[in-house]
Amino acid sequence: MKLKVLGSNSRGNCYILENEHEALIIEAGFSFSRVRRALDLNHSRVVGCLVSHGHGDHARYMAGFAKSGINILASESVFSSNTLGQHGKMGIAIKPDTEYVLGDFTVSAFTLHHDVPCLGFLIDHPDSGLIAFISDTRLCDYVIPGLNHIIIECNYAKDILEANIRSGRVHHTRGKRVLLTHMELESCKKTLQSNDLSGVRNIVLAHLSPDNSDAARFQNEIATLTGKNVSVAGPGASINLAG
Repeated sequence: MKLKVLGSNSRGNCYILENEHEALIIEAGFSFSRVRRALDLNHSRVVGCLVSHGHGDHARYMAGFAKSGINILASESVFSSNTLGQHGKMGIAIKPDTEYVLGDFTVSAFTLHHDVPCLGFLIDHPDSGLIAFISDTRLCDYVIPGLNHIIIECNYAKDILEANIRSGRVHHTRGKRVLLTHMELESCKKTLQSNDLSGVRNIVLAHLSPDNSDAARFQNEIATLTGKNVSVAGPGASINLAG
């Protein structure tokens, strides 16, 4: 199983989990034409698209996905704020703690803490094992057993954000929103430490802020803490999530 990253920040989010036979898309923050190119112009393998919440950098292109025949799985609030138009039949309102089967993928959702309703996802597949997807949240309440791979937001470091606010690079109002809605480096560490990482093979750091993060520092600190293989979900990354 490969994780392809089209984008993973406020400018647009979209990930593809794929093997030779099928693909699952996470987030619709890039146009479907971009996704098709990443799929070598063959989207017949796509079994569905998960959307965590209704903000544009995650949900902007939902209608285009649906128009292309892709089932969108998201909370009811996402569909309320992002219409699928005549393709609404392609939308499935996902409910937390309920399993959904998409090809050989089994998906369930859990609630996160953002400034709009937001879901994290558990994704299971024979080729990868159990994957947690946690993004756009200030914290995660859940301890999840049996994880093999973790895709987790590590949006900013408090010291970098505070320095940017002092210098005027980041307005204090925007800085306050970041503190309340996104996962900081130390919160990411605590989330990882609260889970049993014995079966985890990969940790992928996602949704790094373009202004308030340091990819090399974050990768090094998380790897030192966990002893795991740590990658950063930068645009164009292709990460092996083998089972």
